[in-house]
Amino acid sequence: RGVAVVVATGQSTEFGKIAKMVGELKAEETPLKKRLAKFASKLSIIVAVICAAIFTMGLLTSKASPIDLFLTSIALAVAAVPESLPAVVTVTLALGAIMLARRNAIVTRLSSAETLGSTTVICVDKTGTVTKGEMTVRRLYVWDRLIDVTGVGYEPKGSFLQDGKPIDPLKDRQVEFLLRICALCNNSTLQRSDGSWRIYGDPTEGALLVSAAKAGLWRDELEKKYPRIGEIPFTSERKRMTTFHKVEEGQTMAFMKGAPEVVVKLCSKILTPNGETAMTEEHRRKILEISSSMASQGLRLIAAAYRPLEPSQELSREVEDEMTFVGVQAMIDPPREEASKAARMCIEAGVKTVMITGDHKLTAVAVAREVGIYREGDLILTGRE
Repeated sequence: RGVAVVVATGQSTEFGKIAKMVGELKAEETPLKKRLAKFASKLSIIVAVICAAIFTMGLLTSKASPIDLFLTSIALAVAAVPESLPAVVTVTLALGAIMLARRNAIVTRLSSAETLGSTTVICVDKTGTVTKGEMTVRRLYVWDRLIDVTGVGYEPKGSFLQDGKPIDPLKDRQVEFLLRICALCNNSTLQRSDGSWRIYGDPTEGALLVSAAKAGLWRDELEKKYPRIGEIPFTSERKRMTTFHKVEEGQTMAFMKGAPEVVVKLCSKILTPNGETAMTEEHRRKILEISSSMASQGLRLIAAAYRPLEPSQELSREVEDEMTFVGVQAMIDPPREEASKAARMCIEAGVKTVMITGDHKLTAVAVAREVGIYREGDLILTGRE
């Protein structure tokens, strides 16, 4: 949401500069070419030394003319060169390319078969690669209560269960408020297309829209009732997003969603069944403990909070404080079935797999452990580290 101002086009843009830099890069030699060059230089030195030795010994021990000895040395040098080596290498690489093609992997250069065989480390993204990229809310946490959410994928059908018994989320103030905040503090869209439900935008935000829709809270209808008048966007540094809405005449509300550890620090109150109460260190500790427990199960967590604003207050980052904590939505992005098989084959081939993600550390470890990428004792590094 904003205004775009064109300041440059083509090669003058930042993307253009990057494209130019990439175009100027020299193609790196393949491992095989490097080894062949090294082998050729060593072979040349050895042959030169042997030929020189034979020529010298011939001069000292035989009566042959220097020209005959020189021609003999040259002939020996030529004979020592493996003329068939290029052909053998080409045929070997061609056989490798054929084997790859039989496994549905087409390479444009023969050297690609050898380069692939020289791979020792693979860096892989998590969301959409190791996992399916279809986030689904599985659990809610509000004031000492865990509520399970049923349903699969992006279809807005499912139930809310507390201790295995269905509850009406619209009659539960905390649950309804949690779902409403996450639906309004949201820039994705849930639409039905060609007989199936699809998310346009971020999958995580899409999962929050689906959980709200399961309760009958649709973002389009909510925005008519609570129109957005401002936004502080999410960034990887802030790990939170805040939107401002008119809730009634002269009344504005700030809705925040983000990482639990970030949102909790900005809250001075917590919403209980009896209304708001002061947030204590014990409350913070318990929220973070439960969040860590859910994250260790492979769940991605989004916490929500709100703050009523005075009519004269400026809609800026200064208001992202003294918030009231509402709850946490926990969602899962199920791993791909083929990911476990691929990880196992890499291990058997001696290839190390590194998973890179922006998710919480415990969530990443849980997913990596499930597919077989992470094993006890492996190194885990956060972005800060």
